[in-house]
Amino acid sequence: MTRTLPTVVRTAPARAARCRARRGGFSLIELMVAVAILAILASIAYPQYQNHVIRGYRAEGQQWLQDYAQIQEQIFNQFRAYATAGLGTGAGQVPMLWPPQGLSIDQRYNPPVVLPTVPPQPPGYVVCLQPLAGGPIANQNDGGLCLNSQGLRWRDININGTFEAGTDRGWADR
Repeated sequence: MTRTLPTVVRTAPARAARCRARRGGFSLIELMVAVAILAILASIAYPQYQNHVIRGYRAEGQQWLQDYAQIQEQIFNQFRAYATAGLGTGAGQVPMLWPPQGLSIDQRYNPPVVLPTVPPQPPGYVVCLQPLAGGPIANQNDGGLCLNSQGLRWRDININGTFEAGTDRGWADR
C-alpha cells in the first residue's frame, strides 16, 4: 500500500499573509514620515534648549554679582566706605577672584567693571558684567548685567553702566 501525501491547496490570501509576516521591515514612506516628525520636534525643542542654557549662564553671572554686592556691604559695614580699587587682596579692593574658582563665568563674560559713584551722589558703586563678544549671551542682544549699591539690578542694553528706563531692563524682564 502506497501512501500519498495530501496536497495542500494554497490560496492567494494565505500566501499574501505569509509574505507580510516575513517582510517585517519599514517601508520608505514610513521611515520618511518618522524622520519628518523628528525634524519638526527638533526644530521646536533646540531653540528652547538654547534659551534655557543661556538663562543658566545669565543666572551664574547674576549670582556672582550678588556675591560681589554682599562682600561690598560687609566692607561698607566695617570701614564705612565701599571698596573702589577693583578685585584683589590689597587695600581698597574687594577680596574676590576673577575668574572665580569652580565657575565657568569667565568663558561667557568679560572681567567685571566697577565704577564708583561720583559726588554729589552718595558713596556707592556700579558693577557690570558684559558678555564676551561673539558668545552665546552677546548674540541674544540683551546686554550685560549690572548692579549698584542701592540694589538696582538691570540688563545694560546700551552698555554704558547707567540705568536708563527707556532702553534697559530688569534682570527678570524678558
